[in-house]
Amino acid sequence: MRKVLLTLLNISIACFVFAQNATYQYNRGSYLAASGNFAEAMPYYDEAIKLDPKMEAALFSRGEAKYRLTDYHGAIEDFNKALALNPKDENAYFFRAACNAKLMDLGNSINDYSQAIAINPEFAQAFLNRGNARFKLNDKKGACDDWSKASDLGFPNANNENYCRVLTASK
Repeated sequence: MRKVLLTLLNISIACFVFAQNATYQYNRGSYLAASGNFAEAMPYYDEAIKLDPKMEAALFSRGEAKYRLTDYHGAIEDFNKALALNPKDENAYFFRAACNAKLMDLGNSINDYSQAIAINPEFAQAFLNRGNARFKLNDKKGACDDWSKASDLGFPNANNENYCRVLTASK
């Protein structure tokens, strides 16, 4: 009987320790986020970050969840923290750029898309989105150059050929 009780106690302790593990919390949040349940994922990301404030993946994922929930300012804070831990994360720059674009801070958006492209020169979506931001700032040539590059990299329908052809012909 004593052996059974000790075994049950050890299992209970192991379960408690496992539930307090930052990786476990992060994985639970990621599972929920992958199912589109971003609001439900947030407490797990919060707990993972509480347990391990330097867990870059949890900061990034919580930032992405905040982005999906339209908390752009909160998302930018998380992407800033993630980038402080890993300044070579092209996806953190990409999502921070997307947040800035939603907030109509197009200058910072373009800078972040450029950072993502500097890290990964094959990042077609970053070229497309930077082109869209440039277009909104009336940088038509820059927009066409970016759209063309996104198209060259295989992004479907990235190149607004009619608009860019008219722009080129008018010069």
